Amino acid sequence: MTKRKAPEEAAAPPNQTGAKDTIGPLFAFWPYDQYPYFCCGEVTRIRDDGLAAIKEFGNALFKPVLILPLSAGRQLKEKLQFLELTYREETVCLRKTADERLLNHVPELAATRKR
Repeated sequence: MTKRKAPEEAAAPPNQTGAKDTIGPLFAFWPYDQYPYFCCGEVTRIRDDGLAAIKEFGNALFKPVLILPLSAGRQLKEKLQFLELTYREETVCLRKTADERLLNHVPELAATRKR
């Protein structure tokens, strides 16, 4: 004979389970090995172990260090993208200057330098 669950033992409604939809869409940030040292994306779910499934990465799981509401997360992503673009532009300029300095100080290598 199967025991029936009392009404209070039944599954909680979705708004009482701690699901992300109770606070709206979320955006997560996690460490990355290249500048600006963080990746980010929209959260589709958060597991009990803290890993977040990320929409832009085919629901791959990442361990977020920061979770924000969607709009705030997108704003922070724009700032990081601006910083990354600036970093790339400055790196190109720095590399060009360093290459010129190298060839000026070691002219015997100038003819062998691939450009």
